[in-house]
Amino acid sequence: MFSAYSFDEVKSLPRFLDEATASATALKALNPTVPVAIITNAKTVPEIFDHIVPVATSMLFNSQSVRPDGIFRQWFARIFYMAHSPFQTTWHMDSHAKIPSTRLMWALEEFEKSGLDIAVANSQPNGFSCHNFNMVFTWNERVRTLFVDWMLRQLQLGVSLDDQGTLCKSLFCAGEQYGLKYGAVSSNWAFAWLSLNWGKDKVWWTHRTTRLISGAPEVCHSGEAALCNAALDLNATDAMKPHIFYKFPGSQPVPIFSQQEIDNILPYKFVWRDWAVQNDMFERKQLKCP
Repeated sequence: MFSAYSFDEVKSLPRFLDEATASATALKALNPTVPVAIITNAKTVPEIFDHIVPVATSMLFNSQSVRPDGIFRQWFARIFYMAHSPFQTTWHMDSHAKIPSTRLMWALEEFEKSGLDIAVANSQPNGFSCHNFNMVFTWNERVRTLFVDWMLRQLQLGVSLDDQGTLCKSLFCAGEQYGLKYGAVSSNWAFAWLSLNWGKDKVWWTHRTTRLISGAPEVCHSGEAALCNAALDLNATDAMKPHIFYKFPGSQPVPIFSQQEIDNILPYKFVWRDWAVQNDMFERKQLKCP
């Protein structure tokens, strides 16, 4: 399932719809048996989508969150409408996700076998924090309770603000209070840049790295397509070694195969706790409710 909605029907909505259509078309070309849904307020929707989840005008909240390219963002509506998914098991991805995998149906079946209720991408090199570009869940009473809690937390924070922190808090608390079983999607299935903000003045988005990966990525965040392409172009021998990718502004992504290599690049010390990749596609997590 993808999302493409906005109160701005001139610039933002067409951009999201074009992105979601391109992602869905590529997905279907490689995984023709996987049904695809879209959450949208568009009046006309391309036929590539098997299901349309219409967004009510009342849910198109104005947003003060604007990307550098002038596109408005508002995350609350997708929380509400993901809870109205037409699927028993749903994999929700950002509209611009790149999906080179031919194994999506197999991956969905593996998630159902995992015993988890929900899994999300991880935005931390050490530890766990939610990256909502990629999340998979099976609908049940525990997940219903999670979505209610998540929506309430987001309303309290603000409908136009980022929904990743509120999801993490809801996951941790639902895990303690309702027995929700949650986890992290492995790097191969949620490949993305993350930022090291422990440098001078804690400047975000300066040094970009990824989580550890081994093998080719199956689903990529396409904030920058060059990362996914660099990983897919890596030779087979190197690709199977545990590695991360690194880039500095203006540079191209380069693979890093050891702590010593990253020490030679970073102008400050940051240690990966280990160089063992996540073995399970979906890894169980249990953290304390804040």
